[in-house]
Amino acid sequence: MDNSAAAQLTLLIVVGFASGLVNVFAGGGSLLTLPILLWLGLPAPVANASNRIGLVMQNIAASTAFHRGGRLPWRTTLLLFAPALPGALWGAEVATDIDEVLFRRILMVVLLLALWGLLRQHSPAILPTRGRHPVLVAAAFFGIGFYAGFLQAGLGLLLLTLLHSLGGFDLVRSNAIKVAFVLLLQIASLIVFQSHGHVDWGAGAALAIGSTTGAWVGAHWQMRQGTEWVRRAVVVILVLFAVRLGWEGFLR
Repeated sequence: MDNSAAAQLTLLIVVGFASGLVNVFAGGGSLLTLPILLWLGLPAPVANASNRIGLVMQNIAASTAFHRGGRLPWRTTLLLFAPALPGALWGAEVATDIDEVLFRRILMVVLLLALWGLLRQHSPAILPTRGRHPVLVAAAFFGIGFYAGFLQAGLGLLLLTLLHSLGGFDLVRSNAIKVAFVLLLQIASLIVFQSHGHVDWGAGAALAIGSTTGAWVGAHWQMRQGTEWVRRAVVVILVLFAVRLGWEGFLR
């Protein structure tokens, strides 16, 4: 392995670790990993697909930790997953043939929206689910599933807010449901991407090594300590990536 390849591998592992921490604490880890994969030269559909390997592995680690800690209600997770699954399969199918420039523009907008939410320290406005008709809840989660299959980036921030409003779940239990829910959706999405030959398993495996470790550490740490330092670090990183994507998607 030459120095350049070793440096890229190290970068992916480090970013994967940060992504695992961020995803378990709140969400938005893909806002870190997707720009890195694009920066390393992967085509947009391949970067989007390969990112799912790390997501699957980190959420296996986090779900295992939450399950062993008695914080993961699997029945709720599976009930929410049922309407989201067809949406995820459709979203992944759409994402397999997206234009490169359009993908960068969409990702830049998502980065800016996530940044805005973090700076305001507000959760995004969403459809309240408590007391709503089951059909509306199912429709909302179908839409969440579509976005999970299509892009995923920033989804955890939305999910955490939505789950926190369901049945009075505390934030730790909401995070537990979130990581298991995302795990199931990303397995389904990865199958679709692989069927189109869009997965770079080398890059994805490097992310997975770091993100699995980060998710395991984050899931245990979350039950003991705060997360404010993570929010501050993500703000800085999102600003840098949004500027770069804006340059590549609109100005070049």
